[in-house]
Amino acid sequence: MVEIEQDTWNIKVPKTLNETVNEAVSIDSHISKAEFVRSAVREKLEGMGFTFVLNSDSKKKSFLERIGL
Repeated sequence: MVEIEQDTWNIKVPKTLNETVNEAVSIDSHISKAEFVRSAVREKLEGMGFTFVLNSDSKKKSFLERIGL
């Protein structure tokens, strides 16, 4: 199994957003709130034209190519 380097995000959100995400996780196929947020971020990035890759050098290259540099 390949180990993926990870970072931790600590963010504040309004209580109502937290409650809504908790409810969505309970009725959706996501295992946890963290997985729900990761999935939402990936979907948003893909919608913006980013390609999700595991290698950080490839991400930088993909972004630079996307903006024409």
